[in-house]
Amino acid sequence: MDIKINSQMLLDKLRDLSDWPDIKDKVEALKGKKFGFDLVVAMISLISDVMMVVEGIVEKVGAVKIGAEKRKAVVEFVDKSIELPFYLEGIDGPLIGMIVDRLCDLLNFGRK
Repeated sequence: MDIKINSQMLLDKLRDLSDWPDIKDKVEALKGKKFGFDLVVAMISLISDVMMVVEGIVEKVGAVKIGAEKRKAVVEFVDKSIELPFYLEGIDGPLIGMIVDRLCDLLNFGRK
């Protein structure tokens, strides 16, 4: 039997884990950073950790075929967890989504 899980279920589980020291420290490290290389590197680090947590959740419950739901949960969780400079607020969701997509491409490289 295929178990279905949606982005809201994943977000609920992520919120329970948002106090994990690694994730909490990375969110704190992003505060006050100006847009530039350091901010992007810190975002990539946080996003990759959140992606690994989501993979663990999905694997634990045995869910399948939920790539879009995983992506949506990661983007929304990261977007709500960090405060970017005000001039990036209109594009932060798409920016986070692009980083998630590129990380997925890298992680899935050669798996097909």
